[in-house]
Amino acid sequence: MKRFLIPLLCLSVSGGLCSQEVPKPGEPGTPAPSEAAQAKWSAIAKEVMEAMKKEDTAKAFSLAQKGADGGDLDCVFFLGRMLENGWGTKADPAGAVAGYAKAAAKDHEEARANWARCLESGIGGKADPEKADFLYQQAAEAGFVSAQSRMGVLEMDGIRRPKNEKAAFEWFVKAAAQNDGVAFYRLAQCYQHGLGGVEKSVAKALENAMKGANAGNLDAVNQVGLYYQYGYGLKQDKIAAAGWFNFAAQYDHPAALSNLGQCYEAGQGFKPNLKTAARIYADAAKLNDPFGCLNLARCLKDGLGVEKHLGNAYVNFARAALLGIKAAEPLRDELKAKLSPAELKEAEALLQKITGKGAS
Repeated sequence: MKRFLIPLLCLSVSGGLCSQEVPKPGEPGTPAPSEAAQAKWSAIAKEVMEAMKKEDTAKAFSLAQKGADGGDLDCVFFLGRMLENGWGTKADPAGAVAGYAKAAAKDHEEARANWARCLESGIGGKADPEKADFLYQQAAEAGFVSAQSRMGVLEMDGIRRPKNEKAAFEWFVKAAAQNDGVAFYRLAQCYQHGLGGVEKSVAKALENAMKGANAGNLDAVNQVGLYYQYGYGLKQDKIAAAGWFNFAAQYDHPAALSNLGQCYEAGQGFKPNLKTAARIYADAAKLNDPFGCLNLARCLKDGLGVEKHLGNAYVNFARAALLGIKAAEPLRDELKAKLSPAELKEAEALLQKITGKGAS
């Protein structure tokens, strides 16, 4: 994906500053371990982290391996992360999972949560979501923040269990107390929509979205952009909104890419540029963003910033419909009637290749 490196606070058409002072979001990424957790680390585990901070992955791997061989559980966990991601060594997901399991067996909660994540996704072996849920709950009850946040998501979205908004809210509150970006974003959603037994509160929704953004959660960054866009709890400022969308888009956030494409198309915070808008919509569509697919289809249908191609427009309207955009269905059907049998066959083959499904 291409990055959009326009400075966050320099987004007006004239090149001046945004009309409101916009706080810069935090950098996204894995939250740093708490100070309390770091204080408990062994000397060699601290050396591993220092080497990682300096991006000396070879040294970090060597130190982690030495510590793991000596029975240091933090080093066993660090070694698992390195094997999973290929940091300082050849990637070995199965070896990583074995390391997480070994450390989790001795109550290393971060290892337990990572083992659960691998089991849920099938990383390094066969997926086992039920066992993953059990491990998440163990780690969450022991106070590990990412597991608490994940439990909240499972409860709120009814994943492999009946939906329980109140239980989800409680998990999010616990995780937010440890500065978890996902939890802040989800709490913002609770207060915005009145979920989890709480009353709707614009102020609390905005407060939590800002905290999530400052903790580096890209969903929260995009959400703050939407709050600026529509004046939700803030003075409406579409130029500021473009800045927040731009920030999240730099890290390939699908919805932010789609929102940023609309800014370029409309000339919101940028000079209007249909070619750039179409390219950004294509990036969003590659990440299966439904509105990215819809907007790319519209560009392909009418030749907006890209060569007109009804077959590819049909494919992307169909993708948007499959991703839940009802408004895309009549547009898909309208184009289907205009394609020749050969064009439709080619388009259906492409749709099948991308999605593994037909148009309906």
